[in-house]
Amino acid sequence: MVQRLGISLAIIAILLIFAPANISAESNGVSSGSPTAGLLRVAVLDFENKVPAGQNDIGWGMAEMLIRELKKTGRYQVLERAALAEILGEQDFTQSGRVQRGQQLAIGKVKGAQVLIKGAITEFSYDVQDRNFGLGYRGIGIGFTEAKARVAADIRLIDAMTGEIIETMDEAADVKATGAQLAGTVNDFSFSAGGNNNHPLGQAVRQLIDRMVNRISNRLDTKTIEVMMTQNFEGSVVKVNEDKTIVINRGFSDGVKTGERLNVNRIIETLIDPETNEVLGTEKTAIGIIEITNVEEKWSKAIIVSGSGFQRGDNVTR
Repeated sequence: MVQRLGISLAIIAILLIFAPANISAESNGVSSGSPTAGLLRVAVLDFENKVPAGQNDIGWGMAEMLIRELKKTGRYQVLERAALAEILGEQDFTQSGRVQRGQQLAIGKVKGAQVLIKGAITEFSYDVQDRNFGLGYRGIGIGFTEAKARVAADIRLIDAMTGEIIETMDEAADVKATGAQLAGTVNDFSFSAGGNNNHPLGQAVRQLIDRMVNRISNRLDTKTIEVMMTQNFEGSVVKVNEDKTIVINRGFSDGVKTGERLNVNRIIETLIDPETNEVLGTEKTAIGIIEITNVEEKWSKAIIVSGSGFQRGDNVTR
């Protein structure tokens, strides 16, 4: 009985020691379980199919495979394709001529994404040949079937905020295989069937995607990501409370951290090209500086460090 009581008291003591730390972290509003907090947000567009006799699902299939492999790296927050399709549809609509001039969305500037990945398939070939070496043992012919698969693609990394091309790269993969059971044509390969893992084209595509992911990761290294997270960060003031604290519409999912200071500006005018209606940028005036004190998933609270006259809708940058 005494031994059991001693164990119980020990457990209670451990809980009391660790409970305050957990409560403190929760009350501070800091994320403790978001796997995508502070990650670079990327969106992969369907690959353009430049192969004359290519299958219809090549562009969709390769984009899906790239999305899956980019997610596995744990370095990026890959935007969902359904949401991306809605955004691109809205952009197409605003450029259709049925929206008031000056209110169009700039093509390529996908809200939420920091980097767009746009690809084009330049080669997708599959050749099968029968190799026969004539008469062999006791008059039996000796031969085999040889297949050659080649897949190549170009990709562009695009800054979603400015539309500028960060990097262009091209990759290719070749696979050779032999055997009597080889598929006869390129149409025997299908992305909808899981990429036909045993098909030489499927092997070539997987090799190509792996090389692309490596190239992307090398270009978007840690230092580059940190710079882009800072340069592309932009939010707005949601409200100014009576106690002079500021609420903004960015949180830990956007990489906001407790203690960091942000600039608050007011947009005076949006500059629009009179010839193309392209949004060139904005004229701003500085309002002040705020310091983040509490961070939630999609919003944060801050105190005023300097400045005055803060209003809902004011622009927030790093």
